[in-house]
Formats: sequence, C-alpha cells, structure tokens
Amino acid sequence: MSGRTCTSNNRPDNVLTISIINYRNWRATAQCIADIVLACEGLEYRILVRDNSEISETDQPQNRLPQAPCEMLHFESPDNPGFGGGHNRNFHAVKHGADDVFLVLNNDIRIRGNGVIKTMMQACARNRIASCVIETATGEVWLACGMINRFTGDLIAERKVFADSFRFADFVSGCCLMIPSALYGLLGGFDECFFMYTEDLDLCLRARELGVETLVVKQRIIHQVGSGEKGRYSDLYLYQNTKNRFICLRRHRMGIYPINIVYFVVKYGVARSVQLAVHSPTRLRQIGATWRGLWDGFQTSKNTQSIGKSELNLALRKHLRHGEAGSSSQER
Repeated sequence: MSGRTCTSNNRPDNVLTISIINYRNWRATAQCIADIVLACEGLEYRILVRDNSEISETDQPQNRLPQAPCEMLHFESPDNPGFGGGHNRNFHAVKHGADDVFLVLNNDIRIRGNGVIKTMMQACARNRIASCVIETATGEVWLACGMINRFTGDLIAERKVFADSFRFADFVSGCCLMIPSALYGLLGGFDECFFMYTEDLDLCLRARELGVETLVVKQRIIHQVGSGEKGRYSDLYLYQNTKNRFICLRRHRMGIYPINIVYFVVKYGVARSVQLAVHSPTRLRQIGATWRGLWDGFQTSKNTQSIGKSELNLALRKHLRHGEAGSSSQER
C-alpha cells in the first residue's frame, strides 16, 4: 500500500470515499482521478485506487498527477479478486464514519463539472443508493434508469432522460454507484460469487428487499462503453454476464416463473447465438462461451442464495430506522 494524506487529524463527518479499480489501463485511471479532483472541490473526500493487474501499474497514475488536495491510497491485488472483490477490499482498507458515503466508480468515467457528485451525496443522505444519467463519449445516453420487467424478469436499460430532478430505479450501474458506507458494510458489500457483471444488480436488489430505495439523479457523466455493439463481445463478457444474470434471475425471483426462464434462454441463448453467428469473427467459440455461461448459471443458481442473513436484516432495519429518525429531527 502507498499513498499520501492531506486531511487533518480532526476527521469531519460525511466523508466521501471514492473507490476505483485499475486493470491494465493506468492512463484512464489517471484521467479519472484528475476529473474527481475538479468535481469534488469543496468536499471532504478520499480516493482509493486498487490495481488488479498482474504487474502493478500503481506508480504510473501517481507519477502523472500533481499533488491532490485529498487523501489518496493505492493498493495492489495481483491475484485479481474481480470487480466486486476489489471494491470490497478497498472498503475494508479504511475506517468509515456513521455518516460517510462510498462511491464505486469505473476508471473510464469522465466527470464534467462538480454538481453531479454533490447531488448524489444529497440523495444518499436518506439511506438510498444513488447514481446519475450515464452518457457515451459521443453524447448518446447509455443508461438513464435501470428497470426490471415484472413479467419476463429482463433488464430494461431506459435511455430516455426523465423530466424531474431524479427518478427511482430498480437498479443502477456499478460504473457509478454511491451508497452510504454503513449500508454497504451491513449488506456485506458486493457478493464476490460474481467475478464481474451483475454484482451491482444483486446489491441493489438485496438492498431493495430491505426497503432501501435506489434512484438516479438527472446530472450526467461520461462512460467509455466497451463491448456489446453488433455482436462484438468478448468471450469473458459472454460467459460472465450470461452466467451471473441467470443467477440473479433465480436468486431474486425476477419475473414470473417459468416465463422468466424460458424468455432468458430464448433471448440470451438462442437469439444471441444467432447474433454471434452473423457478426462474430469467432462465432463458434463465442456461442460456446454463451451456452457455458447459461449452463453454469443454472448449476450455480440451484445452490446460491443472497449473502443477507436474518441477523444482517435486523441490523440493517435498525440502521434505517435510526437514519430516518436523524433525518426527521434535522428537518424539524
């Protein structure tokens, strides 16, 4: 671990902890940190960067950046615990106050202006999970609001920006997910059975089962979107995304059984295989990765269950009641 500390000994309340995972892309990480410094002006915050690369790149962004006006810590995980595992390690690497906020942020996120972070922090003050509208580099809306079809259980990435200042959602993307630190800890963080993809969906749904709301504010950030256009997926995406979405479908009883299962197999097994057959240069290998993901998701989902326990549920409900009482007294 390495880092530099610029905060005082008298630790303020409501500190924002920003968690970033680097994997073979230190230039994007350095640019993201530079954007954060500008976007968080006037806030008490710290940045935790964990490098999941086999060969460490942590010295690269440190050498490229000027002295940041915040606490910045760098960690190395050459064993690559995955997206959720990396953020969980970051979370447990530092102490959190009762009113602190934890922001999970992709290193390929670009932030313009300083309003979005502050608005999300205000949304989290009532024990909510918050995100914002996410655009591509070309200005197209990539995700305005994440919803779940109540009939099929399929995920709906709404791209029409809403008129109000915020909108409630079923889930938000882990590329920009803000949550009260106490809530993240009580939920146990991301479930590390998901190496990558859908750990954000699982976290939001576990929180929703306990009465926690998820919302999206109208401000925007930019996300350098990767796989997915016209069948150009990576093998890892096809396997992990298919497997993990199927696990979530069964774990959280998304949709109506057995319609949800049939729909998933047809759309993400059969239809995607046709798409790959037309567009993928390695069609046989990628079709195989898709069906392996579907099969492994089925096998895993027979035994997997949410990491939430009855004791955790009780502790979280007490925490939420305490937070609501605090908010009410402040309002008065």
